[in-house]
Amino acid sequence: MSSSISLVKRFVAAAWLVSALAAPRPTLSQKPPVVGPRLIKLVKPDCTKGHACHGKHGAVVITVEVSTDGTVADANFKSGDKQLAEEALEAAWQCRFAPGTFSGKPISMNFDLTYKF
Repeated sequence: MSSSISLVKRFVAAAWLVSALAAPRPTLSQKPPVVGPRLIKLVKPDCTKGHACHGKHGAVVITVEVSTDGTVADANFKSGDKQLAEEALEAAWQCRFAPGTFSGKPISMNFDLTYKF
């Protein structure tokens, strides 16, 4: 009985080793199939005197849709101080990105910008 259990353990270990060696492994030269957008130009909100955000502090998150050419196709307030949202949205529209890719081809993707005032 003991020798049959030992034989089964050896068989399972050998099968695992063969499957582990045969499985394709990613290399450093392979890129992942999905790569998110990368921020190239961050435009900061203008909070000089006369603007709604002047003298206010807080954080605002804006979700932008980055188009295939790296421009902002849409921008929406996600969270934070609503009094700061207008200036953050205005700045977000002017940001530029390296577009996200799927299997090496540019695609539209969302990206969250966090502005700290």
